[in-house]
Amino acid sequence: MKEAESGKKPCIRSSHQAIVDDPYKIKEIVKNSEKLLYHPGANQYLYYFRTTLNEWVVIIEEWGGYGIFELITAYRVDCPYSKWCKKGDEIIEVHSYYDILICQGFISVSIW
Repeated sequence: MKEAESGKKPCIRSSHQAIVDDPYKIKEIVKNSEKLLYHPGANQYLYYFRTTLNEWVVIIEEWGGYGIFELITAYRVDCPYSKWCKKGDEIIEVHSYYDILICQGFISVSIW
């Protein structure tokens, strides 16, 4: 998520710092998330929460398998996204930011 911090993705950047600075919003996103995703290559967990108006993301990283976690980023998705995404040889139709996350290598895991 270095792109969000560097301003390369203005759709994320506009809300990124406000949410990272608000621990109550981060707690709300994690508590209310309907999907938990994991990226095996980055050893990161992503909490995804969608309302009728917005999509929210919190990403944490586990350090060395010791159960120690660090907040990487938290943001609201502010802009529309492409209708299609390529994952390997497969073209996937995008209906939400969740679909884009799946294309980026995150896999869905159970919250409960």
